[in-house]
Amino acid sequence: MTKTGLDQKESDCEMVRMGINDPIVLKARRRSEAAHACQVRDDGRPYATHPHEVVQILVDRGHMKPEVLAAAYLHDVLEDTSTPRDDLVAEFGEEIVGIVDEVTNIGPADRSFEDKQAALLEHAGRMTPRAKLVKLADRLHNLGEMNEWPRWKQDRYALATLQLLVAIQPVPDPGLEEKVRRLALRLLALDE
Repeated sequence: MTKTGLDQKESDCEMVRMGINDPIVLKARRRSEAAHACQVRDDGRPYATHPHEVVQILVDRGHMKPEVLAAAYLHDVLEDTSTPRDDLVAEFGEEIVGIVDEVTNIGPADRSFEDKQAALLEHAGRMTPRAKLVKLADRLHNLGEMNEWPRWKQDRYALATLQLLVAIQPVPDPGLEEKVRRLALRLLALDE
């Protein structure tokens, strides 16, 4: 069984049902599952479910480019695991890892949320359209999974997301941007 709860054959079949049969995307999914094997989400589910859901969001929106989907699977590998960047480049090439770099928040581990957010806002508008898609899908999934987070943390993340939506313009998928905006606003409205 993989950490997403499916054995390898079931997981591969699920990918084909999603319309994904590109070898580089399948390889990225397996690499992501291996890299996140010992990690869990706040709700206790295996962490590898998150990259898979980010890919699912992109597929549902019609974004099927293999390099985007592979980067979506790998988007947290550099930030949240000890995987060296050079290893990812050797495995997936500079194009895919370049997209991962754009959405990765690497810096001193002790940086505050505010410092990380400032760095993200500073470079968000310079992201490539492919990186913007991954970042938006990542935000959408995170916003939808925040029910386990403390209220203050939900508010902070939702506000940071609204700031990101301003900084990340122009976006390659306005419909995805709108879904992210609505969910962030809905979370903030829960305070009223």
